[in-house]
Amino acid sequence: MSLPLKTSRADAKGRITLGPEEAGHEFAITREEKGFRLELVRTMVYPADEAWIWEDAEVIEQLKQGIIESRQGKVASLDELD
Repeated sequence: MSLPLKTSRADAKGRITLGPEEAGHEFAITREEKGFRLELVRTMVYPADEAWIWEDAEVIEQLKQGIIESRQGKVASLDELD
């Protein structure tokens, strides 16, 4: 068993704060059947109709490459693509 990274006391409404460094992040919360071990896992939430992007490693690599090329000024107007 590992020692806790941080301990926190729930307020009167049952809330636990994580600190300002975690502000704005999404978390998946799981709880074990036995005991009260609470595990927070930082997650990313995206619309279901965009799931194909995040579930396809090749598409992600193509997007990353496109961002790199854009930053390098390798861009074309839509008229040039016809």
